[in-house]
Amino acid sequence: MEKRIVIRTGDIFMVQLKDCQRYFQYIVDDKSELSSNVIKIFKRKYPLGSTPDFEELADCEAECYAHTIVRIGVKQHLWEKVGKASVHDKFDAKFIDDYDSIPELGMKRWQVWILNNKRFKCDELPDDYKKADMGGVIPPKYIVYRIKYGKHFGYWDDPTHPRSPLYNKQE
Repeated sequence: MEKRIVIRTGDIFMVQLKDCQRYFQYIVDDKSELSSNVIKIFKRKYPLGSTPDFEELADCEAECYAHTIVRIGVKQHLWEKVGKASVHDKFDAKFIDDYDSIPELGMKRWQVWILNNKRFKCDELPDDYKKADMGGVIPPKYIVYRIKYGKHFGYWDDPTHPRSPLYNKQE
């Protein structure tokens, strides 16, 4: 029987890749997105077998923020809990998601929000949200994909796809 792992905000997790180790921190639950776990994925890569100072790591720059279910990633052995650190963020991470979009008809509608705040719907994506992180709860295997390749699985980061926030229709 596997040992039960208690997961709390502040916990640090490691994703083992072929050439390096990457880390993320579980920072908060977002009540505005199914009370899912929000993680801060750190930009820095670490050599295999190294162990960073976790308090120092928690102050490092974020590559992105994402909603996921941390416990499922642990159960699927996609990452492992390696430590804990104080949560240093101000929780001003911005998120966007599309809703009711029909790109074939030129219709794109967005939901935008800041962590644990009310969502706003808009037809035009506000400038300060153009580099916001993808909203929605992301399955753990796609979190690993994001960490490994630096982009989301699917159309989200594809500027040629009509459902992507990066898409600009060429007339």
